[in-house]
Amino acid sequence: MVLALAFVPSPPLLLDALGGGSGELRSACLQAISVLDSAERVVVLGAAPSDGWVTGHIDATPYGAPGTPAADPLPLALAVGSTLMGDRPHHLYGVAGGLVPDLGGRTGLLVVGDGSARRTEKAPGHFDERAESFDRQIENAFAAGDPDLLAALDRELAEDLMVGGLTSWRAAASAARHQMGPGGCAPLGWSGQVHLAAAPYGVGYFVASWTPRPT
Repeated sequence: MVLALAFVPSPPLLLDALGGGSGELRSACLQAISVLDSAERVVVLGAAPSDGWVTGHIDATPYGAPGTPAADPLPLALAVGSTLMGDRPHHLYGVAGGLVPDLGGRTGLLVVGDGSARRTEKAPGHFDERAESFDRQIENAFAAGDPDLLAALDRELAEDLMVGGLTSWRAAASAARHQMGPGGCAPLGWSGQVHLAAAPYGVGYFVASWTPRPT
């Protein structure tokens, strides 16, 4: 069963070779990830070319870090998640179509992905007046701890707004929606907390955590 979920963005600046991110962002990410401490294992979910378990190395050279490129670089979202996990054991699962395997055991999910990339003129996708409202929907879903709200985000609009985390969030919502309480007697609800919601560089960053509550 999924024991808890943490949600973080995927800016390359969170990679250690690029400085590890601002103090506020890094601190918020580590605070969110702390809800996974009691899990028997942690699975990092992030966008990848195909669905499935992933191995490889963190490589910051595509984003300006010096060094030799890795022969097997991890997709950015998984590289960021692995960086934030540090020395703690974890597994990496790439999400392309929203499929997640049977996780089994007492699993914590670290879900990595960005909101819209069109919040300002200098954003990667330039300005779109719809982006702020869409990001507010994302924030509300995280705050409510509501998998249905997260899964219901408009896919076509998300594509227009260059939302990087949608597929991973939908996969996490599916996993969270089907968890049962102790003994399999009652479904779990989730208590949500947003640790940070911001849009530096015109990209929506959300740091949040979900912990279970009986319904």
